[in-house]
Amino acid sequence: MTPFATPDPPDVEGLRSPTLADARRIASWAPEASRMELNHGHPGRFRRAWLHVCVAARTVTAPVHVIVWLFIGRLPGHRAYVSPDGDATITLFVRRNRWLLANHYCANPGHGQGRRLRALLKPALIDVTRRQHVTITATTRVPALRDAYMHDLGPNATCQRRSQYWIIELSPTGNPLPQA
Repeated sequence: MTPFATPDPPDVEGLRSPTLADARRIASWAPEASRMELNHGHPGRFRRAWLHVCVAARTVTAPVHVIVWLFIGRLPGHRAYVSPDGDATITLFVRRNRWLLANHYCANPGHGQGRRLRALLKPALIDVTRRQHVTITATTRVPALRDAYMHDLGPNATCQRRSQYWIIELSPTGNPLPQA
């Protein structure tokens, strides 16, 4: 348990924590993930310039990402999951009474790798969410990923736009997101 008295994310059969080889691969996916997210998040004429700056920064910091990904699944209050084929990953961060889905990367976005990973993860998360009264929250700028999260979390999930992000939430009590 974390200091918040929120349970740690469960072990899930078929999914594993990242290894050094996984961490290197995942770090190489980060620039593409940044490009996709920023393409949807920054309106206006400076989007392309900002996009290039962010992708360059992600590329330069890739060695740091390797180290972070290698250890993130071993830190209290964090759990990184890697798909059986090693082509997709997602991290759960434990917050007060909630799990935050983040860092959802795939080798080839849009080819079903993330969907397969989430399909393996979903039953365990939904079960623990109901038993332990933990809320699942996900944020994204990408409309297709917002739709995927809404589908994965089921008909009781709520979605709200805040600034440049969509916030998707599944609460065990059925309470909707608070208004901003």
